[in-house]
Amino acid sequence: MATVPLATVPLLEKWFRSQGFGDCDGMEEQLVERVAIYGDVLSALHVARQPPGRGWLSKMGDGPDIEHAELSWIEGPWSGRLQLVLCRVVDAPPREELIVVREPPV
Repeated sequence: MATVPLATVPLLEKWFRSQGFGDCDGMEEQLVERVAIYGDVLSALHVARQPPGRGWLSKMGDGPDIEHAELSWIEGPWSGRLQLVLCRVVDAPPREELIVVREPPV
């Protein structure tokens, strides 16, 4: 059986940087997408994301994403501790994040 290498925090950081993410310094006033990498000394265990104008989103198993206001709320044995937060400026929120209400629900 082939072994699957563990994703490490530096490996995920390198991948996110290749996707346009970088340090968050000076980005507070801009339209910014954020990712938070959780883990331990051996591996990255979880990634949360924050679309512009939203709370933090985390995937929990097969269920839907959960939204949480604080990064520390999901630290624990299965996700590890927060290791790194990266940001990138976006032109507009992704289309799936936009909700347009034209009429009140009936």
